[in-house]
Amino acid sequence: MVGKLKPIKGEIDYGYHATIAYYAQELEILDEDKTILENVDNPNYSDNELRNFLGNFLFSNNDVFKKVKVLSPGEKARVALCKILIQRTNIIILDEPTNHFDPETQKIIGENFKNYTGTLIMVSHNPSFVEQIGVTRMLVLPER
Repeated sequence: MVGKLKPIKGEIDYGYHATIAYYAQELEILDEDKTILENVDNPNYSDNELRNFLGNFLFSNNDVFKKVKVLSPGEKARVALCKILIQRTNIIILDEPTNHFDPETQKIIGENFKNYTGTLIMVSHNPSFVEQIGVTRMLVLPER
C-alpha cells in the first residue's frame, strides 16, 4: 500500500485525490542530522504554528533545536508522528506507532489523532491506543 512492494496480482487504486503519509517503525522519514523543527518544517505553517504542533507531541522551548540523532527512540517516534500528522494527507498508515511509548505518552499522542478526519490504517498490538483514537472499524486477526 505504501509502494514498497508491487502487488502480485491486480493493482492498487487510491482514488483521484488521495494523499498518503506512512509511519514506519524504522522512522526512516526523519533526517538524523537536522533538528526537530527542521524535520517537521512545512511551508503551510509558520514556525510558531510548528512549535505549537510540536508542543502537542511533548516538545517545548529549546527542545525543538535538538538534532534528531541525539533523541531517544521514543522522542524520534514523536517527531515522526508529528511530521506525518501535519502533512495534510487524507490517508495515514501507521505501523506500530506506540512501540516506543509509555502509557502516559501514548495517551497524549493519541489525543493528537482524535481529530484526524482522514482514513487511518494502523497495525497495532495496543488495543487501548486503537480505542482511544476512536477507530470506527477494526479488523482483529486471530493469534497464531
